[in-house]
Amino acid sequence: MQTFTYFVETIESCNCIWYIIFGDNMEMIFSNNTLYINIEERINFSLINKLQNKLYRIIDSYNISNIEITILNESYYDKTLINDLINDYKTKYNGHLIVK
Repeated sequence: MQTFTYFVETIESCNCIWYIIFGDNMEMIFSNNTLYINIEERINFSLINKLQNKLYRIIDSYNISNIEITILNESYYDKTLINDLINDYKTKYNGHLIVK
């Protein structure tokens, strides 16, 4: 965790792009004041919890208000999980969250 924080602060101060991989199937890229999240993994409750915890930690630490989530896995998933994430995000942060 400390390495990640130092890494992000160092790159953020250079106004560069930072890139983080969480496991093999989820990546986060920060560029142009937007956090882009690509998910290849199957969407389930466990993944949404993991994503939400990491996302909120990053938002709280770096005050990011533009989030774009792209779901790359085209298999069936429960859209209520994504809707719950969006509603919770809007309640807590009132930022811009787009899911594709």
